[in-house]
Amino acid sequence: MKDDIRRWIESGADLRTGVRFLTLLSPNPGLARLVELNPRRYMPLLIQKLKEVSGLTEMPRSVCPEKPPRPLREEWPFLAEKDCPNELKILAADKITCYRSYVEAHEKLFSCTSAEECYETAKNLIKSFTQNRKILSEFTYYREHHRILGRHPIFGELKKAAALRRLSIPELCRKRDNLKEAIWRLRHEIARGDKPHLQENRETRISQKERELDEVERILAAYA
Repeated sequence: MKDDIRRWIESGADLRTGVRFLTLLSPNPGLARLVELNPRRYMPLLIQKLKEVSGLTEMPRSVCPEKPPRPLREEWPFLAEKDCPNELKILAADKITCYRSYVEAHEKLFSCTSAEECYETAKNLIKSFTQNRKILSEFTYYREHHRILGRHPIFGELKKAAALRRLSIPELCRKRDNLKEAIWRLRHEIARGDKPHLQENRETRISQKERELDEVERILAAYA
């Protein structure tokens, strides 16, 4: 297999063949997905991984992720305008966080020591990339139409927060108890580990409910 990998690299490192080699030698759906999404950036990582598992000694230099072209307020001037919606300002902060998470995960990919670690790191990288693309869609739409697209999950969460502020204290207390129970139930389902394909969805729901619970607690604290 070492000779096969060498010939594959010398012949130009075809993407489909490389992914097939990865599936045979060291199955890693996360890395395979990354390479398919952005071959130019992640092909060096695929080559590096295949060299490692096949026993080739020469390792390619790692590739650093691209730096953002310019500061957010220069790239998206509407963020500095007085009538810029608060939702977009919140997303601007989230965009910075997503980029930092992306950079950290990208750098970690080159130092993973196991398939499991590489998979988890790749999953986090894809998550950060996807979140950033959702924010980018909102920014692009607002720049072109000067109105909100509203497809990002944050808009639904802000509507829920507004609805919470209209509840009475007894209703808020019941909501708090229901959220705590729902969070406990989701964590228990994850701990059982019987449906790993639902883990990411459950983790997302936990994060959403925890943010909603934090908002309920803040509202109740204001009444104290």
